[in-house]
Amino acid sequence: MGKNSNIIESKSLKNGDIFLKDDKNKTYILTKETQETWKKEFNLDSINDTAIMEIPTFLQEKIGKNIKINYKDLEKLVTGRRIQYIPQIKETFAKPQIAFIDSNNDLIFAKRMDDKLFFCNVSRDYGEIMLNVTLSPKSNNNLNNKIKNAKEILYNELSPELRDSTAHQASTDFLSSISKDNKQDSTKNVENMQDSIKL
Repeated sequence: MGKNSNIIESKSLKNGDIFLKDDKNKTYILTKETQETWKKEFNLDSINDTAIMEIPTFLQEKIGKNIKINYKDLEKLVTGRRIQYIPQIKETFAKPQIAFIDSNNDLIFAKRMDDKLFFCNVSRDYGEIMLNVTLSPKSNNNLNNKIKNAKEILYNELSPELRDSTAHQASTDFLSSISKDNKQDSTKNVENMQDSIKL
């Protein structure tokens, strides 16, 4: 997929909607209704607030840090025409059917939507916290390919043979590194970095 679009203009409208324009000159409307859905779903006072995702305790202990969701995630759902999947985000984090570290060292939580699709939350380590690369549906084949190339399967209730997968050394290094406090990698540049993430 191509590079994620950067929002270069944001303007509140009289009816409560928000007008957005990206660096490709495409325009979008973040409706008041979607804003309310977002706030209600993640128990936020404002769409600009950040929420810490609730994940299973044993996975939280392995990861060693929080996964957060913020306004940038909402923007990406709007620009990607995926606002209908807002309810799947929290559920997939809280009750994944599989969780693993992929070949890019990203952390993937996935939960089946139907016979052909899984909803996937893909999160990346930014030092003190983890933020989301993409929150979107993926086909069975797409997910299976990622699983085949995974560095470590952290949890799996989909296929028993993968539960005993042996982690590569790189995944051990990854888990070790993200469990440490990294004061130098502060979150001051996180928003800018998240804008440049590839979907």
